[in-house]
Amino acid sequence: MADTPSQPPGWPDNEEPDAASPPLVPPAFEPPPLPPQPGLPASPPYQPPPAQPGPPQWQAPPPAQPGPPPSPGYQPPPQPVASPYQPPVPGAPPHAVAPPNQYGGPGQPPPPPGWGQPAAPVKKSRRSLWITLGVIFGVLVLAIGSCTVFFVTAIKAPVDASNRFLSAIDDGDYARAISLSDPGCSLGMSEADLANAFQGADITYNLNNSSVTNSSATVSGSFSVVGQNVSSIALQLRNIDGWKICGFNAN
Repeated sequence: MADTPSQPPGWPDNEEPDAASPPLVPPAFEPPPLPPQPGLPASPPYQPPPAQPGPPQWQAPPPAQPGPPPSPGYQPPPQPVASPYQPPVPGAPPHAVAPPNQYGGPGQPPPPPGWGQPAAPVKKSRRSLWITLGVIFGVLVLAIGSCTVFFVTAIKAPVDASNRFLSAIDDGDYARAISLSDPGCSLGMSEADLANAFQGADITYNLNNSSVTNSSATVSGSFSVVGQNVSSIALQLRNIDGWKICGFNAN
C-alpha cells in the first residue's frame, strides 16, 4: 500500500487536497521612505487617501426655531418724474410757450405712425355763396330798374301830352290842340272854344305835379295868361291808344 501524502497542517479533513485555494491579496504598496536631504525637513510617511464618502442620506431638517421677524429689504426712494412743462423764457410773450407734448421729449417714446398736431380746419369756399348773392343782387337791380322805367314812363307820358297841348295853345294853333284831345271825353271842346278862351294871348306854364290812376291822369302846375288873373291849371287826361286831353281848368 502506497503511502498517502501528508496533509498540510490545519487542512480540513472534508476538503480535497486539490481544491482551489483562495487568492492571495498582495499587501498594499508602500514606497520606501526617502532618505533625509541635508537642509530639508523629512517628508512625512505616506498616508493612503481617505475613503470616498457614500451617497448622501436624507435626514429630516430640524424644526425651525422662532426668531425675530426678517427686516424689510432696503428700498431705494422713488425717483422724481421729469415734468414735460418747460418754464417760459424771460421776456417772451405768453403765447410763445409751447404746450407740453407727451411724445418726442427726452426719454419719451416716439409718436405713433400718423400722429401729429390736429390739422387746421379747411376753410370752406364761399364762391357759391357769392355767386348766389350776385344773382340775387342782379335780379333786384333789374327789378328796380324795370319798376323805375315803368314809373317814369307812366308819369312822364301824361305830362308830355299836357305840354304838347299847352304849346299848341301858346302858338295859337288851336286846331293842333284839338287834335291832341279826346272827343269822347272833351265834352265837345272845339277850336272856337279855345280861341274864345285865350284870344291869342301868350301863356306861361310849368307843370310839376301829376297823378296816374289806371288809365286816367291829372297833371297840374303854375299857369299864367297875359291880361288874365290866373295862376294855376289842371289838365285831365285819358289813356286810349295814348294819352289824350279830356279837359282843363285854369283859375
